[in-house]
Amino acid sequence: MQEIGPLSRYKTRLNLKQLRPDREQFLAVAMLDKLTHNLLDYQPSISKRIQQLQLPSKRPGLFPLETQTYGPKGMWMYGGVGTGKTMLMNMFYETTPIEKKTRVHFHQFMQSVYNRINTFDRDRRLIMDLIARDIIKEHWLICFDEFQITDIATGTIVRQLFSHLLKQGAVVVATSNRLPSELNSGSFQKKQNESLASLLEQQCQILHLRSHQDYRKSMFEQEIKNTYFTLETDEQVQEFIQLVAGLFYGKRILQKQIEIYGRKVTIPKCTDNGLALFTFDELCQNGAKSMGPAEYLRLCAMFHTIVIQSVPQMGALEVNEARRFITFIDAAYENKTKLVISADEQPDNLFNVSAPRDDVMQAEMIGDILGEARDKRDQDVPGFDMYKLSLFTAEEEVFAFKRAVSRLYEMQTPEYWSSDHQPQQVVTDAVETQIQLSHELPLKPRKTPIFDESHFWGLVDRNSSHPWAMGVSRFKRGQ
Repeated sequence: MQEIGPLSRYKTRLNLKQLRPDREQFLAVAMLDKLTHNLLDYQPSISKRIQQLQLPSKRPGLFPLETQTYGPKGMWMYGGVGTGKTMLMNMFYETTPIEKKTRVHFHQFMQSVYNRINTFDRDRRLIMDLIARDIIKEHWLICFDEFQITDIATGTIVRQLFSHLLKQGAVVVATSNRLPSELNSGSFQKKQNESLASLLEQQCQILHLRSHQDYRKSMFEQEIKNTYFTLETDEQVQEFIQLVAGLFYGKRILQKQIEIYGRKVTIPKCTDNGLALFTFDELCQNGAKSMGPAEYLRLCAMFHTIVIQSVPQMGALEVNEARRFITFIDAAYENKTKLVISADEQPDNLFNVSAPRDDVMQAEMIGDILGEARDKRDQDVPGFDMYKLSLFTAEEEVFAFKRAVSRLYEMQTPEYWSSDHQPQQVVTDAVETQIQLSHELPLKPRKTPIFDESHFWGLVDRNSSHPWAMGVSRFKRGQ
């Protein structure tokens, strides 16, 4: 018998002691269960779609854009880290038998919107209406995880697009750390975004999930799989080396390059069966100036397991690097990508950004000003660091850090590691190129290798020009 509505699933998990009783979670589940049943007989009555997306050649301003047919009220769940927002939304999505539905991380959704914008060569006044019609044709029930607005371009697009989506009957269920009215609280455009907040509050039931405990962390703290290493002892160093060597041993090591929206990203070490290895510098620091949500989503869709080496503690001077790392963690979490990490600190101490700095506030101001004048596509030029123009406030950063820490703990659990890789489809113009093939490792090792600190992939330094006999010296040079 098909399970309809999240309430019965939530009760089952309570009975199995998989969840702890929580009054506000139960209220949210009851509201979502009611929404499920309200949607069973609902179908948006969208006005006739523009035929083949063609506009009249004359007097386009007279073309009817849309008819207002608001659908049932969706739901907006906001609150702190680990309160169960994502879990409850997933239950709703999985138990609501609607064919035209999608569950998507907000970063992923925005990447698909940017791609649609770039494919249209139309009157700018009509693009958002056309995109809204396309989206509703594919799915009218849209579940967003981590709804947030972090730059002016995104805020402008979201305000215009959601006006069309909701007026044409789309139903939105979203999780966020903020009320709709607080989405752009760090922006000079706050007044211009009041219309979006008003529309979301009109078309969504608002529920604040309050909790002083991170349920995600507390439920899994007794069953952690050791995939996060601080390398404080020789034993941890040996364990990390053996785990990574076990993943890559016998595999052909490649170097690849992908190109997304004209930006080239090098994958320094990977295999052809879904493994990749990066240093923190390559993924989030000096080697990642052009990295953004589209690149991280693509990487996490390509690889089921990614090793990240030498993650430092991030303080006030590494805010941009921290934001990239958090964006990467979100992308990995959405794709169920497995991570093996070596870091200077445990997750709880990894982020040390406590207060806004003058240069950060100045960057936010510059981002607001530039966002008024430049097209989103202009941000894709080589060397442009989108994170320096972010609208993250100190409060937004603290929440994002806590979410990343919470997810890092969950991503170490046996339950997460036993889950299948779930690559999310992101529509981009990505081009993949294999640009280097390294020497192949032996396919049948004679015995389990034993490593010490002078080894890399189990090979000691030798007086040889052969790449795999250069050991740790080759590794230290980043070759």
